[in-house]
Amino acid sequence: MGGYGSGDPGFMTEAKKLFKDEKVVYIKVAKGGQPICRWLEEWQDIAKKNGLDENHIKRIHKGGKVEFYQPILDQYKEMV
Repeated sequence: MGGYGSGDPGFMTEAKKLFKDEKVVYIKVAKGGQPICRWLEEWQDIAKKNGLDENHIKRIHKGGKVEFYQPILDQYKEMV
């Protein structure tokens, strides 16, 4: 398995096995120190489902919006 920055993030070998006849690519994006709630639109729903109380969710989320995941997908979509 490849380490950080090796060019093979570990899952590529398995992905290539699963999608034998397809071109497999990955996008590596590093945004250090950013909470998962900034990446995933469904984070608040998942947090509630897993028992986090409303005040705890508000403290973590701090009214922030999802800034990373969807914009990255949109940008990639334009490239292909």
